[in-house]
Amino acid sequence: MSIRVTHSGVKSPKPFPTKQPQRPFGMPTTPFNPLTGTYMPLHSSDQAFNAMRILDERDDYLVCEDEARRIVKVAKPFLLQRTPFDEETFDGVSYVYSDVNERVASKDGEIDEDQRITPSYAVNEKILAVRHNPGLKAHNTAIEWEDVNTAGRCWALAIV
Repeated sequence: MSIRVTHSGVKSPKPFPTKQPQRPFGMPTTPFNPLTGTYMPLHSSDQAFNAMRILDERDDYLVCEDEARRIVKVAKPFLLQRTPFDEETFDGVSYVYSDVNERVASKDGEIDEDQRITPSYAVNEKILAVRHNPGLKAHNTAIEWEDVNTAGRCWALAIV
C-alpha cells in the first residue's frame, strides 16, 4: 500500500485508486481489496468469477458467451433447475414442469399453483458466474460455471 503525505505533513494511506473499472451489474465498482489496493477482476477466463452474456436458456443451464466470445454452459442455481424437481414430491408438494421456466406446484393434490422464474432470464442479459463444478453434465460434458444469481431469481406465483 502506498503512503501519501498530507498538507499537515502526516502520512496517511492512499485513497481508493482514481481509475475505476467497468460497472458490471449496476454495482458502483467491483469489490475493492484494501490489502492489495486493487479491484477484483471479472473479465478473465482464469478467474473464479466471470461476466457472461446469455444466448439461450435450457432446463438446467444457460448457454452463454464469455468476455472472450467463447460459448460456455452455465448451470442455473440448484433450486431453479428442472431435473432434480420435475415429477418429484418434496414435503407434500409435487412439481410438474411445462417449460424451462414454468411449473405447477401441487400440495397434496388439492391446491395447484402456476409458478414462473422471476425475474426471467433474458437473451443478451449479463450475468455473473462462478467457476466450480456443480455436478451437471450437458451432452457428457461437465459444466464448470454456475450463475451466482445476482438478480435474486426464484420461483413465484404466475399471474395469468
